[in-house]
Amino acid sequence: MEIPACVAFQRLPLLPNKTQTKDPKHWNSIIKHHTKLKNDTGILTTYTHMESLGICPDNSTLPLVLKACARLNAVESGKKIHSHIQNTKLIEDVRVRTALVDFYCKCGFFEEALHVFGEMSERDVVLWNAMISGYVGRGHHEEAIGLFMKMGRENLRPSSGTMVALLLACGELLELRMGKEVHGYCLRNGLFEADPRVITALIGFYLRFDVRVSRLVFDMMDSRSIVSWNAMIRGYFDVGDCSEALKLFMQMLVDGVTFDSVTMLVAIQVCAEFGSLKLGMQIHQMAIKLEFNNDLFVANALLRMYSENGSLEFSRELFESITTRDIAMWNSMISVYIGFGCYEEALSLFIRIRTECIREDEITIAIMLSVCEQLADGLRMGKAYMPM
Repeated sequence: MEIPACVAFQRLPLLPNKTQTKDPKHWNSIIKHHTKLKNDTGILTTYTHMESLGICPDNSTLPLVLKACARLNAVESGKKIHSHIQNTKLIEDVRVRTALVDFYCKCGFFEEALHVFGEMSERDVVLWNAMISGYVGRGHHEEAIGLFMKMGRENLRPSSGTMVALLLACGELLELRMGKEVHGYCLRNGLFEADPRVITALIGFYLRFDVRVSRLVFDMMDSRSIVSWNAMIRGYFDVGDCSEALKLFMQMLVDGVTFDSVTMLVAIQVCAEFGSLKLGMQIHQMAIKLEFNNDLFVANALLRMYSENGSLEFSRELFESITTRDIAMWNSMISVYIGFGCYEEALSLFIRIRTECIREDEITIAIMLSVCEQLADGLRMGKAYMPM
């Protein structure tokens, strides 16, 4: 069977001409090409080829390799790169060191990250942000705030990226006073206008305390990103105010805001909790039109929404319409049958899992044990179908 040209292009490694294999520019351009394609494996494969030929990426592409290592959690590869450049001029480049700090933080090696960070005599705000964000990303919020304080003592001006990370840390630690101080700093320095992520982070921060304050911040926004809309709708849902969540979703539709699968997921969850079958069905039609129905998270939410609204038939039709189902989807449908007391149908669906050679998980087994308890010959069935 012949591979289509477009697929072959994506799969075959892009290598330079044999007469050019020693030219670093060609290899660096390949790394940049793989970066555009978001092909982390291709980036590391290219670097391995370069390494075998004794060629090192330059200071603009080496950070791309380290970022690929972080995303793939390729710890040994990243450490090996660090070792290779330790005694070269590359280690003195602030972009390379920042990428190393970011790599170690994202892979959970904070001692190594701090070592690289501490070796630098001059640290710019990007490097500080990498270290602070690294702490926040791994849940070390107190350390992140402590590092921010140290940054202030060195008279460095924080950027919008610093404020986003700091607001996340303050929210997790329920540091209302400090979060308000960050809010004031952002207002005085125009960071809300400079970077929409800051005000979105502020909405998330205030949601930890009072959804009404978050709404005031949201209403003050001149330009709202889809992330901001999603955060606000999710905020109302989390505090149990489904009515306001639905109103905000309807406002999105009226304003012509282009929403994403996250918006769709939250709106469906709201309909399930609020008991709004009619609106849920309309959202389902929108999901089909916008091709979000192929998203298994959205499909699972729709399944639950129909079940919560007492519609077994719609749940069954939705399940059968999904061409690619993961085990979570099968488990959900079995649970729907159990919720309606349809234990025979639940067992039949489990048998279909076995027939279609789908690997069940622990949740499947736990669900089916509860089904066997409800059936007259459940003990025999349990022994027959359940693994010992």
